[in-house]
Amino acid sequence: MNLELLNDIIISFEDLVVNNGFNRDLADSINSMGANQNNIVNLRSIADKIEKHLNSIYSSELPDSLLLLFPPKTNTPFTNEKHLEKIQSLINNTTINVTQFFTELSNLLSKLNSQLQNNIGQCNNIKNFIMPYINISSEISAKENNAILAIIYKDKKIIKNLNEFSKILSKFQRTINLYHQILKSTSPGDIEILEVQNGSIDIIINLDLNIALDLVELFKIGFKCYLAYLSYKKILRPIVETYLGNKKLEASEAEREKNLLENIGDAIKNKIREQHKKAIVTDQHIDKNIDKKVEQVSRLVTSHIINGNDIKLLSIPESDNKNTQNETFDELRILKSNINFEIKKIPEQDLIKLLEYYNNDDENNEKQ
Repeated sequence: MNLELLNDIIISFEDLVVNNGFNRDLADSINSMGANQNNIVNLRSIADKIEKHLNSIYSSELPDSLLLLFPPKTNTPFTNEKHLEKIQSLINNTTINVTQFFTELSNLLSKLNSQLQNNIGQCNNIKNFIMPYINISSEISAKENNAILAIIYKDKKIIKNLNEFSKILSKFQRTINLYHQILKSTSPGDIEILEVQNGSIDIIINLDLNIALDLVELFKIGFKCYLAYLSYKKILRPIVETYLGNKKLEASEAEREKNLLENIGDAIKNKIREQHKKAIVTDQHIDKNIDKKVEQVSRLVTSHIINGNDIKLLSIPESDNKNTQNETFDELRILKSNINFEIKKIPEQDLIKLLEYYNNDDENNEKQ
């Protein structure tokens, strides 16, 4: 596996497990169990706290990522165990007595902590081993004044079909060229495919630093608008059920949903035009006929997001921009985690409608 991707997984692990307080809260909960052995209210409060942490972790991409970090038959990720389901089942059991609740919660937290500490130790070992090589890689990037992006495909239609993957790769190359023409008067280098992973295809791209950061901004906007749509659908569901066939209300909601769907692509287009306007101030040779290019870049970014794919900023030069990388990494991870969490609450027919809306639009434009 590519070292930057290994480091990326370790950073995600540290953020979700250590930096957000989960490891600390788990230890505190275990230490306080004895003093609260006969207090069902406090025991349930402990269970609720751990459940919230686990919910955040299991709804993220960390469970899949840890399968890549820990090779089979060596160290098992703690997320392989159904800890979230077990603690939710315990919390939802309203007839259990305090003694049994204490016993089951103690056993659950003890097993969880044992597995978690093992994973933390293994992550630290891997981190210590790869860090010198990561630092060397960062120095190389700094000299080239480039950024390294991972464009991650998880859509099964693409990753399990060579013909489909070839088409999307060619399309991505063309679109990156168009995006460069919008922001610069020069062209990018070739896309480099670093490796194929189990369950995803990661395309590692070495891009001009400013172009890469601008591209990430497009994805951040797309993720935010997509999350807004998913959140709206969740909030709206119980309200729509009260319409009871009211055609006027149903029509107004259909129009609002259509506008929210279109807003994902529209927001990306507006951001591209804003970036273009800023770029031509310092580069007068940039092509100013950009409408079709904006449309194609927007379609690619939107389709990538809607189909469950991802993007990660793996490396940028050692400079003041390093804070930008860390902030961008955290923001993208949180947005994607929230999207994964909300998707689980959306009925399958709504997700199918969403995919058909953008995929059909994409296919129709390809034919033009």
